[in-house]
Amino acid sequence: MGESAELRHRRVVRWADLTNKVLVTGGLASLAIVVARATGTDGLAEVWDGLPAIPIEHTWIFFVVLTIVHLFTGGFLRMYANDAARSDMTPAEKTAVYEEVAGEGGMFVAIGVQRLPAEPGGRRVPMSWRDPSTWVSYTAAFGALAALLPWSWDGGPEIASIGPVVGALLLAMGIVFANWVIGSQWAVVLSGLGAGDDPDDIYMSGCIDPALIDPLLLSPAVLLLILGALLAT
Repeated sequence: MGESAELRHRRVVRWADLTNKVLVTGGLASLAIVVARATGTDGLAEVWDGLPAIPIEHTWIFFVVLTIVHLFTGGFLRMYANDAARSDMTPAEKTAVYEEVAGEGGMFVAIGVQRLPAEPGGRRVPMSWRDPSTWVSYTAAFGALAALLPWSWDGGPEIASIGPVVGALLLAMGIVFANWVIGSQWAVVLSGLGAGDDPDDIYMSGCIDPALIDPLLLSPAVLLLILGALLAT
């Protein structure tokens, strides 16, 4: 006996919710770190009560851990969305899954305008500026960059020496790139559910395996993280 459409539906919605919570956590952490840098404080606990006492210069470790968690939740979201897309669910049932996530999901996963290839078999998947999740994604990316670069403002701008700056820049680029790759891949598969058609007509042929997060696409991010960690420490 196969899985019911209701189970497939609830599973996608559940993992979309978990993925959104991970990304919201990252966004709030970026905000806290930017506030800490702008006020010249040394740790997150001095910004908001209840935050962990992590020194500002070590917060990149938190973002690496959060990226790994995003890889886990985003990977399962992508897998379950792909399972639903390739199941015997009717087009109306598949569309209902997408519409619940798009209509009631969190700010990162509520994809109001489907992200699908610009042309059949193409590799370019545009994001629409009419979609609030596009604005949220770009804001979070730039916020992470601002949080991870070694600067502070204590009576005036202060920038670290060149080694830590380059290391932090590489770390920031690696973290943002990794999360962008992970997010773009589950977003494409989730958008495919909204089309309600044969997934083979939707996914990028030869570009993305819709079952897994492609490790090859993540390899540049891993390299940036390793180089950045060596230079930043």
